[in-house]
Order: sequence, then structure tokens, then C-alpha cells
Amino acid sequence: MKKYIKLIPMVLIAGGWILAHYGLAWGNPFGWTYELRLDTFTPSALMYVEDPEGRKAGADFSKPVNSAGEPTKLGIQWLQEIPHSFAEPDNFSGTPPTDWIINLYDASPATYTVYLKGLQYGTDDLQVLLYYSNSASNAFSTQVPYLTAPNVIRKILLDFKPSIDQINITRVVSSSDLLNDVQAACAQSFFVRSDRACRHLKLEAKLIEIALNHHREEEAEHLVRNFLWSLGIRKESHFFDIDRDHEERDYTSIKQPVLSVLQQDAQALLAQIEQGETSESKHNHSQGDNGNH
Repeated sequence: MKKYIKLIPMVLIAGGWILAHYGLAWGNPFGWTYELRLDTFTPSALMYVEDPEGRKAGADFSKPVNSAGEPTKLGIQWLQEIPHSFAEPDNFSGTPPTDWIINLYDASPATYTVYLKGLQYGTDDLQVLLYYSNSASNAFSTQVPYLTAPNVIRKILLDFKPSIDQINITRVVSSSDLLNDVQAACAQSFFVRSDRACRHLKLEAKLIEIALNHHREEEAEHLVRNFLWSLGIRKESHFFDIDRDHEERDYTSIKQPVLSVLQQDAQALLAQIEQGETSESKHNHSQGDNGNH
């Protein structure tokens, strides 16, 4: 009897998954018009989304997960505070990875914040989809690649405009994120083939972090431009020129998609500096914090 009782939560979860995903085929019992869907894989990272009112949907970062990226106690460890939200860890095999999915049905136009907490060094994608209950095709679809490091939380903004089928995506990069990126990249030797490139990029990223933490924005801006130069993106003349006698560019030893992530995060940080949006009070990311924000 106990064996069958233990199966009840799994049956309920499976039933909810089927209703959420195949409701359209059954006449759309939830009555939703459109859906904003977020999708990523664990154990690279756990994910939740927060609306402007501070309500959350997705993984509870304060709760443990197993080696497959699943909550250790099914049914009580994911958040569904946002109205008409449905969050689920999708894994019926019990082996990695677990597909974390967040559905926001008829979500209000707003800027939503996606938090990604790294569980290990890795590379993954955040998939963002918008589709309508009366259509079999996506109205909007894109993938946002990102790097993960243990206990490092990254932030991505989604400016959701369903009336025009548009989602503007903005990476939020803190002073330490470029260094975390380089460490994550270099921990995956398949993607970075040069130890010298790792040492050089770590040095540049650390100097950027120091400059920003000491509110030296002009210095940080030039350092980020040098960092981008090392990654194959040429900007105007360099104010700071660090060890340019090494191999001409570090990017030649870095494989995709890691190279694109490093470039995009550096460009996002440069845009924040130019717009005066580098305050750590605005873009604070916890490291080693297991709780939600």
C-alpha cells in the first residue's frame, strides 16, 4: 500500500504536465490565450522568474536537488507565485539532465527577471518562447546562451510585449561576472585550448572587477574594450594595453558557444558602464547564497 501512496505525487505531477502541454488539443481547458515559456537544463543551472511585484515561478534555490537536477521532494520545492504560472522539473528517466520549464499563461506586459543559479561549471541555453493557443507555431522564439559556475547567480531581463509579439532580452552583468565567465570557460578545457589565453583573460577580468568595485568607471570602460579586443571585437584605440606581446588574440583558442557568451556579456557590461548602470546595488548577484532573492 505504501508503494502506491508514494506514486500518487508522481501521477499528479505527470497529469499536470500533460494538461499544461496538451491542453490545446483538448480544447484549451485553462482558457489561456498566449503563453510565455522559459526552458533550461539542470544540473547546469536552476532557474526562476520574478515579476515586477516580486512574485516568483520556478525553482526554489533554497531547496536541495539531486544529481539529476530534480528536487529531492517532489511537488513542494518549486514556486508558482505568479498568477497563472506553471513550473515543473521535467525528468521521467531519473538521470541528468532535468528540463526546468516555466509557463506564464496570459502574462501581463512587463519586465520579468530570470535568475539562473549555477550548480556546476557548464554552458547552456535559456530558451524563450511565446505562442498562442490558437496557433501551432511560435510567435517568438530565441535561445540565450550562458555560462555557469557553482553557486553563481546570473540575471537576464525579459521586456515582454505580447501585443506586438516582442520580447527584448537584456543581460545584466555584475562587476564579477566576466571573471566568473572566464573561470567557467577555462574549467571546460574542450572550449578553451590555451592556458595562456586563460591566464590573460582572467587578469583582464580581475582588473575590470577591481576598477568597478572602486567606482573607476572610465578605467573599467577602457579595460572592457581591451577585453573585447582580446575576444576578436575591435574597438577604438586602447587606453590600457596589457601584455600585448602574447599571441595576437585570445579568441583564436576559444570555441563556440563560449566565445559568443564572453563577447555578449562583455558588450552588455560595456553598455551598462556607458549608461551609468554599473551600481552593485542595482545589479548585485550573490555568490555562495543558496536562498532566493
